[in-house]
Amino acid sequence: MSSQLPTYQIYILMLMMLLFGATNTIIHKFQNELRTKDPKTGEDMKYNHPFFQALCMFIAEFSCLVIYKIYEWRQNKKHGGRDNNPSIIEAKKQGKKTEINVFLFIIPACFDIMGSTLQFIALTMIAASIYQMMRGTLVFIIAIMSIIFLARRLYRHHWSSLAVIFVGLAMVGATPLIFPDKDDNDEDNQALYVIIGICLIIFSQLFTGCHMITEEKLFHNYYLHPLRVVGWEGLWGVLIYTILLVILQFIPCHIDKVCPHGTIEDTPQAIREWTRNDGLWITTIVYVISVAAFNCLGVSITKYASAAQRSTIDMSRTALIWVFFLIYPGNGHEKFEYLELIGFILLIAGTLVYNEIVVIPFLGFNKNTKKAIAEREPKRESVDSYRKELLTNEENDEDSAI
Repeated sequence: MSSQLPTYQIYILMLMMLLFGATNTIIHKFQNELRTKDPKTGEDMKYNHPFFQALCMFIAEFSCLVIYKIYEWRQNKKHGGRDNNPSIIEAKKQGKKTEINVFLFIIPACFDIMGSTLQFIALTMIAASIYQMMRGTLVFIIAIMSIIFLARRLYRHHWSSLAVIFVGLAMVGATPLIFPDKDDNDEDNQALYVIIGICLIIFSQLFTGCHMITEEKLFHNYYLHPLRVVGWEGLWGVLIYTILLVILQFIPCHIDKVCPHGTIEDTPQAIREWTRNDGLWITTIVYVISVAAFNCLGVSITKYASAAQRSTIDMSRTALIWVFFLIYPGNGHEKFEYLELIGFILLIAGTLVYNEIVVIPFLGFNKNTKKAIAEREPKRESVDSYRKELLTNEENDEDSAI
């Protein structure tokens, strides 16, 4: 795989990531609303197993490592060995390392574990569209981390966009509090759960931002195939989560929205619920396939574009999720509110301007875009070469005079 892709192929990757990303959240929320009978009480219970769902996500990621090994074997056979692979040769010319200690993948895997787990818990407390829109805080986090760890500089259009995004997030977050679900008998507790869910999402984005920035840093220093990155992160995630699930099985917890089974996670109960509801294991299979595709596409976009563009697409899938649950309100408890719509429009507008997909052509907002900076570079190079030529001529004149 070359270090660059044609623009149209990158757009195809972005579109596919958008579709698979929306599918992931829809299936996940759909699972949370599925009900099975509790064998002890005989009452219907929602499928509430965010930690077990996180394990399923890492199993999906791990499957990418199997696909990568098949791809690597075919490439080595085609080129007569790994060292003869044109991509490896090109990477070495660019100064990238072609060998990596696989234990380094534990770092992004741990960030992924923390971020994903907190998001899955939050999704049990709030509507899918609110959940997805509040993940727009990732743009803030990526921006700050890009300054700190990737030495990037933000300009007027960046800071203005972040201000617009902040207002949009505030409006979206306020919507379920100003317009609570009237069907909920306990509105006070519902409001509390909404606040907790929103806080969990915001906190989770700190880890998600670290996850993406770490991956971008690895891609900068090493030649890595996206399938390999996702696969190794998935393997470490599965190993770590297998241990965590055993521990969580014995920690008492009686918060209905998070752990209604008496412990933080009850994995045997999750498996028993699979056997009682065909929708659970069918959606889990689809979910695993969708997550595997989504993560591979996401890491590919981080490699061939940037973490910022990846976060933009991740937020853009909100529209698909919101429309789906408005059309099919039986799962997800979505309702249309103008305040949420206005907030969403601000989120999209701010994100598009921040990532320079839309450029404002006045008040200096177009002065320091990537395109504008790139157009100024040849002029600087030509001035520098002109100065060097003058100095060379002067030195030659001095030599001639001597």
